[in-house]
Amino acid sequence: MDTHRLPAGTARPQRPIEIAFVPWPAIGQRRSARPVSARSRFPAMFSGPHAGITLYRGWNPILAAACREIQQAVEFRGLGFRWVRIEEEDGVAALFYALGERSRFVIDLANSSRRAVVLNTHARADDLVRYIDCVVLDAERLSAEACMVCGAHSRRRNYFGRDLPLCDRHQPEFLNASDEEGLEGLWREAIEWEER
Repeated sequence: MDTHRLPAGTARPQRPIEIAFVPWPAIGQRRSARPVSARSRFPAMFSGPHAGITLYRGWNPILAAACREIQQAVEFRGLGFRWVRIEEEDGVAALFYALGERSRFVIDLANSSRRAVVLNTHARADDLVRYIDCVVLDAERLSAEACMVCGAHSRRRNYFGRDLPLCDRHQPEFLNASDEEGLEGLWREAIEWEER
């Protein structure tokens, strides 16, 4: 019996989701160069209409690993994927996405109108959506333990009324310039790119 083929009517076993997130450096360890932005590595995922995207330097490896997993999952399906909102919410990344539907224009040549109608052909993607949701939830969970500035393993603590994951090197009092107060220095150092 061929071990690569399953008997007729047998469902293929589900593989556990394995995401290869880049390990965080120890708190005292420095990175020689900042990691390449997920936005520059996966530009199509960050283009198009959105409801606000804020990318944090420290969460870049997590987001890039999630993008890589998602790209591999959607490639063979022919569906487009893009982020529609990325933000920090209570010290955790909140990631929202759109899974592109295939659509085509239908033009009625017999009618006197010049209006083209968009016809959506929905591809059943329930299994793909469940997989992407797992990847997104894992990325959000990991962001809760990664410093927003450098990505080092950290735990969330309260800073000026906000629970944020920051390592010992990136405490707000160390990041603020002489004329800054509160979390101003943190946002300046942590935010890589923002578009509203």
